[in-house]
Amino acid sequence: KASPKGRSIPNASGLVVDAPAKWLDNGIGGAAGMHLDGDAGMFTVRETAPEEAAKDLDTWKKETEEIMFQKWISADKTADGFAAIYMLDKMTMKGDDMVKDGSVVAFTVRRKIGDKIQDCSGSAADEATAKEAVDLCNKIAAN
Repeated sequence: KASPKGRSIPNASGLVVDAPAKWLDNGIGGAAGMHLDGDAGMFTVRETAPEEAAKDLDTWKKETEEIMFQKWISADKTADGFAAIYMLDKMTMKGDDMVKDGSVVAFTVRRKIGDKIQDCSGSAADEATAKEAVDLCNKIAAN
């Protein structure tokens, strides 16, 4: 069996991904994942709690639609979970208040990596960057 290739994902024990250099490592002590300069995109990967992992795609979609949701771009079952891209309200602090300030493209990929169910999720400035991040989420491997 070929060993997983790519660089270690910071703050994620034993996970690697073959990511282009433009995807920068998150800092030490930060969330496990990577980001792009200028808030162009980011993703984090974390083990999914058993009760969350037990939810099917339809249940997860229904719960996602309850908070700041705008519309689905895609949401597909996969062999070991699902991959979804969707639009959310972008919220910004204005004084002491959170106000809607446009839209953001969000994504979630739930899949088995090694022997654990993991969620790889994040946001991007545009749909093309979100699709690139979803592709990276699907390439994450256990080292």
